[in-house]
Amino acid sequence: MGPNGAGKSTFLRCLLEIHKLTSGKIYYGPKTKIGYFSQNHHEELDPSKNLIQTVMSAYPDLSEQQARSLLGYFSFSDDSVYKQTSLLSGGEQSRLRLAMLVRFPANSIFLDEPTNHLDLVVRDNLLRALMEYEGSLLIISHDPEFLRSLCNRTISVDKGQIRDFNCTFEDYLKYNLQETTSSKQQIGNLVFKKEETGQTRSKRNSDKNRIKKIQKDLEQLETKIELLEKSKKNLEEVLADPDFFKNRSYQLELDNLNETKNEITRLTLEWESLQLEFEELSGTVN
Repeated sequence: MGPNGAGKSTFLRCLLEIHKLTSGKIYYGPKTKIGYFSQNHHEELDPSKNLIQTVMSAYPDLSEQQARSLLGYFSFSDDSVYKQTSLLSGGEQSRLRLAMLVRFPANSIFLDEPTNHLDLVVRDNLLRALMEYEGSLLIISHDPEFLRSLCNRTISVDKGQIRDFNCTFEDYLKYNLQETTSSKQQIGNLVFKKEETGQTRSKRNSDKNRIKKIQKDLEQLETKIELLEKSKKNLEEVLADPDFFKNRSYQLELDNLNETKNEITRLTLEWESLQLEFEELSGTVN
């Protein structure tokens, strides 16, 4: 987890030795086989082939019907399997790469933003496939619901720091919330143990004011996220009703759901960034 530009993708590409390391070495077990889904997946596709050719070239043991079934799982049906890869949209490229990846015989899979461009149906199909996967997953994602369902270990990357939490994503969020509450209690009982220069005192007072502002912002963000989570749940319940699709288009509700999820992600990342700043400032005034 971490904001854009924090170095998550670079770190993953270093693990894969796509980027040259400036120091240190990476050791994998002799039987480790890694599958990789990158954000720049279009670079890995042969533009001269269509979808069915791409899948069957990668997995020659598959029959055409098996390849069709695999593509159908990711919402490619009928004549769309004969579409040239050079004509695929960003979302279609993602779906094709993910379809091929879940069939790949790897015992470790690295995923960089796998749910970008995916609609609700394909996202849920991917989630089910990964939940059944028995190997190791390393996932970079801004999708909290996706992380809640899959992860038993969370690594936070922000401001040049990496923090390893040996817990689920849900427990990670609870931990940060508890840490915030504890820090609030400490700040309410600050005691200055030594004399300060005017400049130091001014800096400390400035930090205290900033901490109070962050506390207020964190509380507001938590309220907004809670309301959005309720809205997301309501939309998911509407879309889960089979009768809903009989007499109307569902695109508006699906768009609203995706916008709500994106806003939850944005606010969660903002909360994390403020939380880290809060922790750093708390250490300087204590």
